This record gives sequence, structure tokens and C-alpha cells, in this order.
Amino acid sequence: DFLRGEAAARQALVAGLLTPGSYRADMLSFNIWLPLPHGWTRSTFSAHMRAANLGTVASDAFAVDGTPPEAVRVCLGGPISRPQLQTALEFMAHALEGPPEMAGTFF
Repeated sequence: DFLRGEAAARQALVAGLLTPGSYRADMLSFNIWLPLPHGWTRSTFSAHMRAANLGTVASDAFAVDGTPPEAVRVCLGGPISRPQLQTALEFMAHALEGPPEMAGTFF
């Protein structure tokens, strides 16, 4: 089925760029769950990812009680081509290598 194959291909892009264990994913999903390291907040990270046209949803939307964790759901689907997604994921992987203050050095 086309959708399963596309989801798996997009998950493979993530697996090639992010450290194993640094995120959670289902190979048949168009999303990953990403706990944020290095002082990132969910709002700062989401705003930064908009620059790469990468959709994120802050963990607030999924919290049922208490304070949401510093995490986001990253969308791998939508009207973004695989090459565009690859570029956006490279941008994201670079951002995750250090604190938010250093993230602007990718381009």
C-alpha cells in the first residue's frame, strides 16, 4: 500500500539523521515523538522548525494532567516532498546538536 510505504520511507529519513533512542516512532506513522534536549522549550523549538517548514505540535496538546514535558510531535507527512523533508530534518538534527542559541548557525 502506498501510504505505508511512504510512511516507512519518511521514518527511514528520520532514522538516518537522529540518534537511536532520542525519539519515539512507529514505522507506519507520519509522526515522531521528540523529547527536547539542551535547554530547548517546546515553544522555541516549534518556532524554530517553522523556518524549515517542518510542522510540530507542542506536548501541551497531548498532556492530560500536570505540566507537559519539553517535547513535540514532529509531522513527517503533509504536502512536503521527501527531498524537502530531508532538508527540514537535517535542519532539525543540526538544531538538536546544541542549545537554541547555536541553532541559527545552520544556514
